[in-house]
Amino acid sequence: MMRRQDGFTLVEMLVVIFIIMLVAGFTGIGMSYYRDRNVLKKAELFASEVKLARDMQIEKANKKVFIEFEDKADGFFANRKISKRDGSDEKVLNTYKVSAEDFNKYDDIVSAGGSITLSPTVPVKVSSGDKIEFSSTTGKVLGDGFGVYEFSFGSKKVYVKIQEENGRVIVYE
Repeated sequence: MMRRQDGFTLVEMLVVIFIIMLVAGFTGIGMSYYRDRNVLKKAELFASEVKLARDMQIEKANKKVFIEFEDKADGFFANRKISKRDGSDEKVLNTYKVSAEDFNKYDDIVSAGGSITLSPTVPVKVSSGDKIEFSSTTGKVLGDGFGVYEFSFGSKKVYVKIQEENGRVIVYE
């Protein structure tokens, strides 16, 4: 007569633990890819908003189109706005949410031998009320809205560079 088995053997337990670890590993890799892709998409969306504001400014010379940053209770936002030249009749055309924890601006950029070095090494926090404005004739960035904006999450960093001379927008990792 055979004895009845109560419980699981050590081998069965190890197989189950191995399968659980394997599934958790694949999930972690997938989430990492998703997070990295999300940072890139956020930067690309911001770059698109800046490009659109620049193009609209050139097209609507009698208006003022700009990006203005705003800190609200539920997050940090970049608003694409339009107003009359004198600043009256201001309207928000689009609002884009960025998180203050993962959004910084570098004052300028130094290009050396094809590599890109951010200068200064300490980023500047974008403040509520800061603006990115453009010339209606050349697309040149007015004021201090030009520079490099960093989007980051963990070790993933994506940069959006806005050139002062012509308002050109470049996204790179």
